[in-house]
Amino acid sequence: GAIILSRFGKGNARELETFARVIRFLVIGGSAAFIHVLVLFSLTEFAGLWYVYSTMGAFMVAFAFNFAMQKYWVFKSPEIDKIAYQLPLHWVVAVFNFGLSTALLYVLVEQFGVWYVLGQLGVSAVIAIESYLLYRWIFR
Repeated sequence: GAIILSRFGKGNARELETFARVIRFLVIGGSAAFIHVLVLFSLTEFAGLWYVYSTMGAFMVAFAFNFAMQKYWVFKSPEIDKIAYQLPLHWVVAVFNFGLSTALLYVLVEQFGVWYVLGQLGVSAVIAIESYLLYRWIFR
């Protein structure tokens, strides 16, 4: 009986940690999106930059925040020596996701007539799942 209970307890602890990691992932993803919009708005409205340049700068700020928080808080990968391969892989995922998001949104809107905001919400959900699985591998 004690062995079964101890295994049940370990399973629950693992499930609880996985759930907590997913919540942290969603919090950081939402925070990175908020940072992106905030920097985009600030650079465009207050610094007078063209919105295209502003979004490039905002992407870089949000990317740096996202990488640091995914590495150290969400996936708890504190090893400094792993940055040499984690950062480029994280960048590849971000660039891939940008292309995938754009392509999926285009298809949903142009081919299926989905309202672009609703389409982006759906695309963001798909990207979040895919990103979580890839980041879990990158920050192992």
